Amino acid sequence: MVCIVSRNHSNPDLCSGKSLRRAIPEASNEGGIIFRREAYECVLEMRGVDINDCTETIADIKRVFSAVAQHEMDDHNAAVDNGKKRKKISAVDMPGMDPEKIQIVQFLERCLLPTDAVTQDGTIRLNENFVRLLFLMGMKGMEGVNGRIEDWPRTTERRYLGELCSSIVYSLALHTIRGHFRINEWGFAVFEPNEMTAQMERGRRHAYVNVLSMLFYWLYCVEHCPRPDLRLEVFMVKYPWVFAGLSTDEIKKFPAHLEALFWDFAAKREDGKRVFPINISNKPTGLTSRDVEAVMSKYPGAVSNEGGQVQPQHYATHEPLTKRAAV
Repeated sequence: MVCIVSRNHSNPDLCSGKSLRRAIPEASNEGGIIFRREAYECVLEMRGVDINDCTETIADIKRVFSAVAQHEMDDHNAAVDNGKKRKKISAVDMPGMDPEKIQIVQFLERCLLPTDAVTQDGTIRLNENFVRLLFLMGMKGMEGVNGRIEDWPRTTERRYLGELCSSIVYSLALHTIRGHFRINEWGFAVFEPNEMTAQMERGRRHAYVNVLSMLFYWLYCVEHCPRPDLRLEVFMVKYPWVFAGLSTDEIKKFPAHLEALFWDFAAKREDGKRVFPINISNKPTGLTSRDVEAVMSKYPGAVSNEGGQVQPQHYATHEPLTKRAAV
């Protein structure tokens, strides 16, 4: 079981504020993350973790998505009450609110990619292996109190920023709901396939810990990177929009903090060396990036946490205004 720590979504610093989406108005596939081949050829050892054991983890993930969606909906409807928007959006029309539209799917038997596949109708398909990994991280002592992330550099005050597994899920949910669905002034959730702008949406007050946790997931869990410090340099140069919500000081301390996280959660072997607490399977997957592309092609126009197929249009997720009752 992984315990997803709740956050106060009434705080406007967390989930509200002006979006950076305006910077790049047209749709683009340039926001998609290109991973090292190890992300496809190798996988963390998760034998013995059955998806049927992950019911509480799945429920926690859905609660996070619902909480993020609720905040976005409340923020929009408050703007209607203040005369800044025209029509409210209902819970029925808000992506992320319906738990039945958050599905657990086995994309590839032995791969963490894609983490999810999100389509314009608001259906969010989560990779079964991602869910199993979160469950396993909890078993390995990387969640809850044991998964605490403290500010860097460390001081005697030991300022608490968040919790690893929770922050990974919040980062994913914010990227999905705020990044890929824009509520227009008429109360429609409009699908935004632009991956560059969506990657910018990882939170407000908690943006730093959310991005930090997502890079931990990408570099350590997905890529099994032997030199994450060098890989992070490449990430920051090639995908600067991922870090767009961070301050200059946060970006400066980011590399050292990411390395410190590894040591915080590393396991000690008999020979004294510190290693990632979940072993890499010694059985190659036989997969390549094309296998992940084939998965995404099953869902035309879908996007994911790492990027995906995009189209040059914006899609409304519901019928035109004249065909539905006013909210």
